[in-house]
Amino acid sequence: MGSIGDRLKEERDRLGKNQEEFGTLGGVARNAQGRYEKDQRSPDALYLELISAAGADVQYIITGTRSGASAKAMSTEEVSLLEYYRGCTSGGRQHLLAAGKAFADLGKVHPDGDDSDGILGVRKISKG
Repeated sequence: MGSIGDRLKEERDRLGKNQEEFGTLGGVARNAQGRYEKDQRSPDALYLELISAAGADVQYIITGTRSGASAKAMSTEEVSLLEYYRGCTSGGRQHLLAAGKAFADLGKVHPDGDDSDGILGVRKISKG
């Protein structure tokens, strides 16, 4: 799981920021950001509030557990899937989960990195 500093760096990397940019988001200088990431210093609540507003998952940074409610930590597609799931009936949710598992299993069967699937995620079989 790593330390708070490790998780803070992981969130910074996830958001595509260097130490100076991320420190600026949190209202601190690059050297303070570096100290946070090396666990030489602990960030205060204002810093955490500011980086949360910029999309960092502060619950994850502090506890090591991703925030399930944080849409900021999810891609647009993930947010859409969650909205579709929540809009389903109980039976619809079961079907959506089964379909999601089936598509995920396709990637396990064909882990070749080929992302040229058709709209249904079905791989074309070539005759050889």
